[in-house]
Amino acid sequence: MAGINIETLLSYHCLTGPLIKNPLSEYDKAINKLQVKYRTYIVEYDFDTGAVSLPRMFGSDFGDQIGRFATLTDPKGNQFEVLVDSINGDFFLTKGWKAIREFYGISLGAWITLIFVGVGHFDMKLTDRFHKIINYPVFDPPMHFLIDRTNVHTTFNKHLQPKTSLLSYRHSINYMIIDFGKKLSQYDVTKGALILIYTGNVAQMLDTSATNVKIVDDCGNVWDCDLIFGTLPYEHCRIGGQWKRFVEARRLREGVKIRLGAPMAGMNDFIYLDVVYD
Repeated sequence: MAGINIETLLSYHCLTGPLIKNPLSEYDKAINKLQVKYRTYIVEYDFDTGAVSLPRMFGSDFGDQIGRFATLTDPKGNQFEVLVDSINGDFFLTKGWKAIREFYGISLGAWITLIFVGVGHFDMKLTDRFHKIINYPVFDPPMHFLIDRTNVHTTFNKHLQPKTSLLSYRHSINYMIIDFGKKLSQYDVTKGALILIYTGNVAQMLDTSATNVKIVDDCGNVWDCDLIFGTLPYEHCRIGGQWKRFVEARRLREGVKIRLGAPMAGMNDFIYLDVVYD
């Protein structure tokens, strides 16, 4: 910041300093209002891309206040954990970003206003391409999306290509050792559990000694589910726990097709799921 006078430097440090919680005096309220404006960034939501690049100004001002993970919170308290990648001074929100599209039903793209409130946290507001406010779903408790952190390094990978299309999360069930499809039944989407007939690929994927499994969806989010094996009226596996929250978050209905996959036969702590859109 060479060549900047002392007044500008002091103003900069004031604007980038910690936000004042519950400001009382008129002075603190005025400073807080300016800080919020300074920390506000507008990014596009590209329907076809599961990642976004933050404005370079963010990295210059607050790059030292964010690590590998960020949390985005909408006005109704719904939270999205996303992976952060930093490449050549630019910051990208990657794994977990796609969940925003599915949760809010974004079809033509959107504009997202991000307000950096500190320590990796952003408040988030959404409008569609015509700047109409997008409705925020209400859940009790609010929906919290967590990403699968398996194989995520604690430090930034400097060798990644700075392209959102390459940074977008994806997993390919086609290349997994075990995979199969299922059309969701009314029970699957209304009773809080997914029922799988325990035969064939299901028996290869899930061991009867297991009591829980984590489902990683096609947005990179992880859902902690419990397992119950039964024999009546036929041998089956009941996947419960957060399955109900997943169904609610994705607004799944009877007849929707899903694909499940596992990287190996036998005991799997994680299985992978795609929602199939015809």
